[in-house]
Amino acid sequence: MKKITLIDDSEIIGILIRSIFQKAYQVQVIQNAMVSIKEMERELPDLILLDIMMPDLDGLELLKMIKAHPKLFKIPVIMISAKQDLKTIQMAQNLGADDYITKPFENKKLLEMVNGFLAKN
Repeated sequence: MKKITLIDDSEIIGILIRSIFQKAYQVQVIQNAMVSIKEMERELPDLILLDIMMPDLDGLELLKMIKAHPKLFKIPVIMISAKQDLKTIQMAQNLGADDYITKPFENKKLLEMVNGFLAKN
């Protein structure tokens, strides 16, 4: 079963993501961005869903770390954020984000996006 890792400090988003994907995928929720690299090294995900605004480490900084990591850089990353401004979206794309969806999102749209990426791998 393919594995999705969500990195988001919101417990509600974690519950929502699990409910959307748990039938088709294994879902790992990490609420602390600082420990996420070590957690993903231990069990490599097939796809990463990454929030931007988190208290311990900004998601864009974490994205840089993921894309520079020898084991993680090829894993597709979809940013999930309430930030809707073009500058932030372009910054995420320039740092290597594979896609970007804004909160609140439509469950069906996110499911289709994730399925599309995981069908390629």
